[in-house]
Amino acid sequence: NRENANDARIGVPVSELDTPALLLDIDALDANLSRMATHIRATGKQIRPHAKTHKCSIIARRQYAAGGCIGISAATIGEAEKLIEAGLHDVLITSPVVTTRKIERLMQCLDTSSQIKVVVDNVINIRALNDACRESDKKLDVLIDIDPGMGRTGAQPQNARSLADGIESGSNLRLRGVQCYAGKVQHI
Repeated sequence: NRENANDARIGVPVSELDTPALLLDIDALDANLSRMATHIRATGKQIRPHAKTHKCSIIARRQYAAGGCIGISAATIGEAEKLIEAGLHDVLITSPVVTTRKIERLMQCLDTSSQIKVVVDNVINIRALNDACRESDKKLDVLIDIDPGMGRTGAQPQNARSLADGIESGSNLRLRGVQCYAGKVQHI
């Protein structure tokens, strides 16, 4: 069992650990997760934390267990695959999945998890995802990725309606909302 693979290392002096190594104060982690869950419940909201902050399915499970969590986010199909393998099924991939191979891997993820979601930001990608889902007899939840002015990914806001129409006209895609991530303002 991979989760218990490092149990024998608990208590080993830091100077004897192979690096890189993630070291956690579990009590502090759980206290922080509890505080966040309490805050989220008090606001009547739900969160979908991003696995890129920890890249650890065990921490993601603890986030779920603490409450207020509707799912987990992943930046790439590779991260999503690992989370799904670890039993975390409600995963949003926050970067467009565009290459043929990555779309094939996404279809394989849908074999295990019908709750996976992806973002789209152009009509070509919408068509490719719909075609792959139709060929695989699958449905896929999608969100429109809106560019908040960072120029990385995302459609221009004025194009969102036409993208929504393209998603809704596809028989195998379900429009679930929008994503607009402005990382440059997250700590303001």
